[in-house]
Amino acid sequence: MDFAVRGKTTLLRRYCFQEETPFQLVIQAHDAHIEQLKQAVASLWLLTHRGGLGSRARRCGGNLVVQDIQYQGKNIQVLFGLSFTNTCSAE
Repeated sequence: MDFAVRGKTTLLRRYCFQEETPFQLVIQAHDAHIEQLKQAVASLWLLTHRGGLGSRARRCGGNLVVQDIQYQGKNIQVLFGLSFTNTCSAE
């Protein structure tokens, strides 16, 4: 899927994923880099709870939803004190 955006003088073609497109994100770190892993997880939490991706993020486009998290091979809901359960609310 793509859409066009008018720039000052040219038409810019941008590409995007269809709604409901699933993908898998894998974040890994060696034991010696656990603090960096915690920072990456915190960044993912902020992205999924407070932000969005792309040029339409201000209009609620580019939002991501975490469906499940696995840590050390187990499905979990909380990682490093951050809850990734789907808690949508009208704010």
